[in-house]
Amino acid sequence: MKKLILILLLTNSFHLFCQRFETINYGSWNNESTWKDNLIPPYQFYDSVLIKHPIMFDSVIVSNAFFKIDSSGAICGHHKIIVKSDFKINGFFQCDSLEVDGGNINILGPGDCVSTFHTHVLNFGSFSLTGGSLAVGPWFECRSASYFYLENFELNNELNAFYPNPTADFVSIDEHYNDSDFQLINALGEIILQGKIESKLDLSQLENGIYFLQLSSYNQINWTEKIVKN
Repeated sequence: MKKLILILLLTNSFHLFCQRFETINYGSWNNESTWKDNLIPPYQFYDSVLIKHPIMFDSVIVSNAFFKIDSSGAICGHHKIIVKSDFKINGFFQCDSLEVDGGNINILGPGDCVSTFHTHVLNFGSFSLTGGSLAVGPWFECRSASYFYLENFELNNELNAFYPNPTADFVSIDEHYNDSDFQLINALGEIILQGKIESKLDLSQLENGIYFLQLSSYNQINWTEKIVKN
């Protein structure tokens, strides 16, 4: 009888500690409708998490278990992520600060980019790129999840609102953004140009490199685009 009770306890413990969290919809991390079976993973989790849809987070995330962002998924938030286990990125990933504390991050194709202000690797952690890209610099502003998904994944090729990119001189800008305020920021976070958006932006006098075009209206940032000048 004691053996049976022990087996039952171990079985229940296995189910408790081997939960897999998986998104079923875009939305916020702490919204039940975002997650399969309405099970929201805690911000410090010890069970695997699979991100198959674009979501936003609003607190520090500590990943102690397998964490994967699928090519259709994305995660974005103005907070820190601490990686203590295996983290694979096939989609889009964005946070203010990233700490790889003994864990491993692998950015895989078609992983769009990882954009942070600070990236810190410690305690024999590792960071690898396998067909993906990493950008550390000025903030790419999080947008509402539905637009975030449409603009960065499904309609990216169709919208083509900033072209050509890369460019040697001018960037044409879709009329949708006319009259928006803009700032052009270099990789050091310095404002190089600013003003009102017109149909074209002249970059011919700037040095080659990566710039961030930040658009805003009513004092709210509503778009940031990476522009490559070559």
